Amino acid sequence: MDSIDESSISEKLKLTVYRIVQEQLNNILKHAKAKTIVIMLREKNGILRLRINDDGIGFDINLKRNGVGLQNIISRAELFHGKAVINSQPGMGCELIVDFKNEPVVSMNSLAQAS
Repeated sequence: MDSIDESSISEKLKLTVYRIVQEQLNNILKHAKAKTIVIMLREKNGILRLRINDDGIGFDINLKRNGVGLQNIISRAELFHGKAVINSQPGMGCELIVDFKNEPVVSMNSLAQAS
């Protein structure tokens, strides 16, 4: 399994990913009646991808919702120029995919080595 170099991810982006995971887990626990949740975080070609799948009851993504959970996730992603995609159908669980362009963190050590 490939590992992610956490030092290349800003603390703000790490916190945003954490908050999105927290929000989606809260949504799943409140609404989905899921038995299984899978959380994956991968980085490839400068894109950090968060994927959260559940086997819950699903929902029609075209129906308006009164809750703010999914909107919070979308807003958090957009703050980092990310894109959130929600795939779900009644009876088919839910998949949340959030992609972020991972801008490399520049440390003082790498600046000193470059000069």
